[in-house]
This record gives sequence, C-alpha cells and structure tokens, in this order.
Amino acid sequence: MALRDVLVAFPDSAATPLAPLGPTSQFLTARGAPVEGAHLVIGDWPLQRLPADDPLLAEVLAAAKEDEVDGIVTRILSAQHLAAIALALGRAKVKLRALQFVEAEVLDMSTFAAILARHGLTERWGAFARTMLGDR
Repeated sequence: MALRDVLVAFPDSAATPLAPLGPTSQFLTARGAPVEGAHLVIGDWPLQRLPADDPLLAEVLAAAKEDEVDGIVTRILSAQHLAAIALALGRAKVKLRALQFVEAEVLDMSTFAAILARHGLTERWGAFARTMLGDR
C-alpha cells in the first residue's frame, strides 16, 4: 500500500481531541471503508487522523497551499512541515519520512530550521541528524 499523507483538521473539542472524528469514521466504515491499524482506508488511501490541537499542526494547516489534484481542490503541506511533524511525533517509522525528505533534497533547510525553532524541535533534530545522517 502506497503511503500518502492526508491531514484532516477539526475544531477543538472539550471532550476529547478525537471526538469530532467519530461521526466521520462511523459514516465511512458503514459504507465499507476498512480500518487498518491506525488508518481508515478510503479507496487505496490510508488516512491517519490527527487532531490539529497543537501549535505545530495549526501552523501546518495555515501554511498549506491550495492546489488541484486530479480535479479535486486540496491543500498541500510543505515538506518542511511534514518533516517537523515526523520529528514531533517521534516514532521511528514516522522519522523515516524526515530522512526521506533529507535524502531527496527537498527540504528548504532555512525554512525547516525556523519551523523547528518555533516549535522547540531544534534539539530533537540535532539528535536525529547525528544518529541518522552522520557526516552528511
């Protein structure tokens, strides 16, 4: 299954950050969308639902660029923001995405450094870079 990132934002909920996702998940699963691990699969797209309940995710959504993909208007997240989310989440599988961005040379490093500084992720990036990038 190809990995594609889809970020869905909902307004804050006092009860639980994932409460707004309940009706959407019920609607989609009732129509045959399977759940695979942490993903709800829509067509062939695994959708990981993250509440936009912290400053980094709020910035990511505010900075997303609107574009048309296959006739559907959507918002595209920057590589810098996706890599910052990967570092913030801290899971090894997700951090590999940040490594892929570095290896593909698609990160604007000055923009990335500014994002990391704003969200207190500079030290985490340093540790990641020492471990994963070595002398690069």
